[in-house]
Amino acid sequence: GEVPKGKYRAVTFYADGGSCDLDVAIVEKGSTLDYLPYAERLGFDFCHWCTDSTLSKELAFDTPIDESIDARAKWSMSEDTAFYDGCWWYYRSYNGDSSRIEILGVIDGTIPNTMRIPQTLNGKEVVSIGDDVFAWREDIYHLELNCNLVYLGWASFCGCRNLQSVLIPGSVKKVGIGAFADCDSLTDVTIEHG
Repeated sequence: GEVPKGKYRAVTFYADGGSCDLDVAIVEKGSTLDYLPYAERLGFDFCHWCTDSTLSKELAFDTPIDESIDARAKWSMSEDTAFYDGCWWYYRSYNGDSSRIEILGVIDGTIPNTMRIPQTLNGKEVVSIGDDVFAWREDIYHLELNCNLVYLGWASFCGCRNLQSVLIPGSVKKVGIGAFADCDSLTDVTIEHG
């Protein structure tokens, strides 16, 4: 419902591409917040909440709430991101080895019709694609996996209904359950020897 205009004010939180654990906080006029929600977004680090559209005025615990306001999340690009083939990719270390990485997703950008999983990102060897990372994407038509790849995660490309062809290198040792489930257009799968 609506916030009574006399005594209370609303702070509405917008994660702008991410998610947070609280949508609206109701406080007495002139009081401060007891809690600021946690926000997360794939490939980004949360900085703080801001009260203006230019993201320059920080909302802090000691900020008095005199009027109802919108609070927007301010983000910075995570160190675990890299730009490749028109997209920002997000990753993490693979099994604790910082020189080898697992792809966790594509953050921004347009995936080309032929998706080529990179050999390296930021000088680190790409060896794994995480669970359900590219599931239910309709913008992947052809897939070329790199020759360093050893693992395709569970349901990693599940539901990619327009996916027509896949090239799997001989380096792949394990393909997770349902990696290509519900890929209705998939008619050409090449598995290299290895």
